[in-house]
This record gives sequence, C-alpha cells and structure tokens, in this order.
Amino acid sequence: MPRSLIAALSVAVLLVAPAVMAADLHRFFGSWQVDVSKLPVPEPPASVTITWADGGGGKLKMSVDIVDRRGMKSHAEATIALDGSPSRAVGSLDVDVVSMTMPSDRVLVMGAGMAGNPSNTRVFTISDDGKRMSETIVSHGPGNIPATRVNAWTKQ
Repeated sequence: MPRSLIAALSVAVLLVAPAVMAADLHRFFGSWQVDVSKLPVPEPPASVTITWADGGGGKLKMSVDIVDRRGMKSHAEATIALDGSPSRAVGSLDVDVVSMTMPSDRVLVMGAGMAGNPSNTRVFTISDDGKRMSETIVSHGPGNIPATRVNAWTKQ
C-alpha cells in the first residue's frame, strides 16, 4: 500500500474519530436528576443534578449540582478525555481527579480519587429509551470491604 494512501487514511481516521465519539456521547448530553428518595443516606439532599455536555476537543464536560435540605448549593465539574487519562475535578468534597472511558454508546465508566487515594468507581448506563440512567457506584468502606449501590436518574 503506498505511503500516501496510508497517510491519507490515518488523517481521515483522526478527523472522523472525534465526530464519531461525539455522536455516541449525545445520549448522555443534557441534565439528569437523581431520585433523592432512594439515596441510601440518612439525610438525602433536596436535589442532585448531573449535566453532561461537549467539553470541546473530543472531551466530555460533567457538572454536578447539589442542593442540600437547608438550601445550600454546591457545584463540581470536570472536563474529561474518554481515553482513561486523569482529569482534574474541581468543587467536589470527595473527588479531585477522575478518569473515564466509554466502552459502548450507552455506558461511561469513571474512576475517581481524592488527595492521591482511590475514591470510587462509577458506571453510568443509559436505558434503551434514553430517558433513564443508572449509576452503579463501587466504593470501599472500613476494612476495605467493597460496597455497591445504584442510583436512578431521569433525563430532564
């Protein structure tokens, strides 16, 4: 195969790959509200919203907005490459670095850390109808015993 053809194909793949990835991400784009009544915490927040958007350059922007029962608001965000490389997260009390991959067009897998230590692993899965998202969270508690919980989200 001539070198010029190989070079042309390589450039074509590099130009098309971000568009294909963005097309796959569209299922996640928008705002999602968690069902706070099902959160396994003594005093769940009043609301939690995740917003996924185009982060530019083939990256995904993830924002998390929480309103507690007293009306206090917090905002965290990260712009993440989907190649598994670490990305800085700001505004969160329990996450300052994340890495993410997208093994299928309806699944995002995120590893999170805080202050140089692992925090949790999260798997976000979009329903067939695109209206619901489940978030499976695996973390480790006392004695490094793994614990898994699932949150239910609805697209707004």
